[in-house]
Amino acid sequence: MNEISLKSFEPWLARWQLVPDGAPLATHASRLLPVLQGSAPAMRKLPEAEDKRRGYLPLEYWNGNGAASLLARSENGLFRS
Repeated sequence: MNEISLKSFEPWLARWQLVPDGAPLATHASRLLPVLQGSAPAMRKLPEAEDKRRGYLPLEYWNGNGAASLLARSENGLFRS
């Protein structure tokens, strides 16, 4: 995988008051960044594939019951615990 810069996550770090808590990661369809919001661990996801951009739908439906909690979303990504 290519090295990922924190720069691509910067708009959301400030917007959602997130602090990086590890190195960025890449999968075949997303860029991920472990973060902290206050003392709570979470993951910032920037999906690159269209089906992954709609990944918030089941998370919203399940509302944390048997799935990761969706803390926030934007047109370009997800923020979940």
